[in-house]
Amino acid sequence: MLLRRLLRIVDAKPLVSLFSALFLLFALIIIGNFLRRSAPVAPETEPVVKTVELYSIGAVPKIKLGGKVEKSGVLTITAGAGGFVQKIYFQPGTSVKRGQQLFWLSSNAAGATLPSVSRQIAEKNYQFTSDSFATQKELLSKRREIAEKSDAQADELRDITDKSLGDTRNLVSLNEQMLTSLDTQLNQLTQNNIGGSNDAAILQVQQAKAGVLAGLNSLRMALRSSEYQVSGEQESAQLSNLSRELTLKQLELEEKSLDLTKEISKLNLTIASISESMMYPASPCNGVVERVPVSFGQSVNPGTVLANIKCAKSHTQIIVPVSAEIAEHVSRIEKSIVELPNGESVELAPVYVSTEPTEGSLQSILFELPAMYLDQVNDGAFVNVSIPVGEAHTTAAIPFVPLDSVYQTQNEAYVLVAEKNGEQLVATTKTVRLGVVQGSYVEVTEGLGEGDQVIVDRNVIAGDVVVSQ
Repeated sequence: MLLRRLLRIVDAKPLVSLFSALFLLFALIIIGNFLRRSAPVAPETEPVVKTVELYSIGAVPKIKLGGKVEKSGVLTITAGAGGFVQKIYFQPGTSVKRGQQLFWLSSNAAGATLPSVSRQIAEKNYQFTSDSFATQKELLSKRREIAEKSDAQADELRDITDKSLGDTRNLVSLNEQMLTSLDTQLNQLTQNNIGGSNDAAILQVQQAKAGVLAGLNSLRMALRSSEYQVSGEQESAQLSNLSRELTLKQLELEEKSLDLTKEISKLNLTIASISESMMYPASPCNGVVERVPVSFGQSVNPGTVLANIKCAKSHTQIIVPVSAEIAEHVSRIEKSIVELPNGESVELAPVYVSTEPTEGSLQSILFELPAMYLDQVNDGAFVNVSIPVGEAHTTAAIPFVPLDSVYQTQNEAYVLVAEKNGEQLVATTKTVRLGVVQGSYVEVTEGLGEGDQVIVDRNVIAGDVVVSQ
């Protein structure tokens, strides 16, 4: 049925049928060639070489830590006393010299300054003490001279009394002789008094004897008093000496008290001057005013920031707190690398490593930043510091490797090392045993030896061809 229809079409349209048959034949040839084509052979390609960072066993491990910047040349001027800002003598950007007054603070809004009045009182008191000091010293000297002369006068009086003792003794002896004579007369008159004939004479002799006895008693009393006074061992002489010594001691204390009063008066003036200076803050160094955060008439309290000054002479330190173990093994030969905020790195050797804890239980490593880098860091900022721990010739037996180079599974740890394979370096796996961690490095107790080159990059697998960057 189908064949008859095709024959009818061919008979009716022979040219169309011919071209259709040729087209169909051509299509079958093309399809047959395509089906018979063999699979293309992929061209051989060169292995990809990866650029990696290599860490050689025997190099000094560096621990990256944070360090605090301390700039000594950037000063903050704060109010030492409360008050009102009356004047601001320097604005930001102006240069100042050491000791120049920066502000005037007053005790009240009207401009009165109480510490200035206190200083004037102390100054007047000190001036009076100084002016009268010489006069008071002279008075003390005169009183000392009076005490010395009074004691000397007492000694001279004793000498005079001692010289008159002989005359007094002679008078006593004469009166004793007169008394003896009168006693003899009185006895004779009494014995010869017959019928009271000598009563009048006896009375007269008795009266004369009474007068001689009175005079003799007075002379003996005067003699005993004089002998008491002239004796150096008696209390009168000792009392004179004690009085002189007491007076001299008192004068010595008064002189010291006078000196102390003058010194205290001077110190009070110094204290008053210091209190007054708090109302007139001055620049502690030569430099430039960076900022003035207060304004005229503002009320400030003690501790309020008045200005920031950048001194002409300044230095910057970087303090890195570390554990005692790290501080003990910090390399004094290999330089540390300080990463500045602008991305620049500076190699510095530590100035000092503390031997005792300075911040809690941590010790400090001190670095001095060169003057050319002072403007690139701010006071109180933090920077990264890579510090070498150990020495380059160590780590053959117990090396340290970066933590980034270690791969760990549940049962083991391994690293990739670059080994020679002909002319190329090929990444090879080595199983290791790990020890303690120090910063960004870990101790490898087994698995690595001197000269091994550990691959730090983690975009490498075993068998990759690598090259050191």
